[in-house]
Amino acid sequence: MSAAAGTYRDVGCKDSSGVAYCQNLKISVSFGVVVAALALIMMVAVRLFKEKQKLKLIVEGVTSWIVVILYAVAVAYTTSPNAPGAVIGNLYYFTWFSFIITVMLLLDCSSEFRSGGEAPSAEAAAKAEEEVQQAPPETAKAEEQA
Repeated sequence: MSAAAGTYRDVGCKDSSGVAYCQNLKISVSFGVVVAALALIMMVAVRLFKEKQKLKLIVEGVTSWIVVILYAVAVAYTTSPNAPGAVIGNLYYFTWFSFIITVMLLLDCSSEFRSGGEAPSAEAAAKAEEEVQQAPPETAKAEEQA
């Protein structure tokens, strides 16, 4: 939504704040500020709830839902006809791009929530692979016993 702030400055909306186009730009910038604040809150919450995995997942999930809903409204509001993002350009592309990314993040949070947040870490996966490589094959064990 920073593209909306640049458009707001370039169009000269400070002089004519009553124009509907400028009002749409203000709302688009507001969406960006709210989403940035929610992202900051989520980062702090994840850091605070480091040990409480379930609570951390709930905070991430709820925040992700709020952001997806906000971006769905922002996409409809910003890229509709006669709106600032109706013309193909930075505002149009990045509004849709941001919406798609937030949906992908929501899906990732949902899958993590369903699995209980116990996805194997890279270290655990490497250790498991190392154990498999070090284990002797079954045929070698059978030959030794014979």
